[in-house]
Amino acid sequence: HRQSCNRWYADPSSPLDQIMMASPEKRFAMCLISTHGIPTAWRMMLSKVYSGDVSLSVDPGNTHSFSNDYIPPRSTPAELQQVFFDPTATRVALTREPVARFRAAFFEKCNKTEVDDACPILPPGSDGRNLTMQDAVEWFLMQDPTRLETHWLLQSEFCELRDRVAEYTIITR
Repeated sequence: HRQSCNRWYADPSSPLDQIMMASPEKRFAMCLISTHGIPTAWRMMLSKVYSGDVSLSVDPGNTHSFSNDYIPPRSTPAELQQVFFDPTATRVALTREPVARFRAAFFEKCNKTEVDDACPILPPGSDGRNLTMQDAVEWFLMQDPTRLETHWLLQSEFCELRDRVAEYTIITR
């Protein structure tokens, strides 16, 4: 029994809403779980799927300034529902090994020599020179992992994987 997709977008300003992409005409949906940037290979693949241009290429060294021209806008609940109710559609969840994902978030957001307010472990205006992985793990264990910033959030909280994992046809990392 498939659930309605309407509750995926209870908060239209949520950044999580923008991570589920669906194309009913291509019978395809993909959940991109926040990590340190979306890997270039997936950006290239999605741009080819949504543009219909298999010859499209992306400079692999240009991952952060990749044009969003070929990445579709946020999917509507109706588009998602159409793909999730289509037994022939492909529904992909792109995950990452959890420890590697945690490590990447720690080194990208927290373990820096410059002052950066992107690290939830540090007080504002601090740098991460003296921060250890043990500090990060101890901080994480004191948090509600279902309510953290997207880079720290449990992967099961994205695209309703916690409740809908059986509805995905491919789960990869």
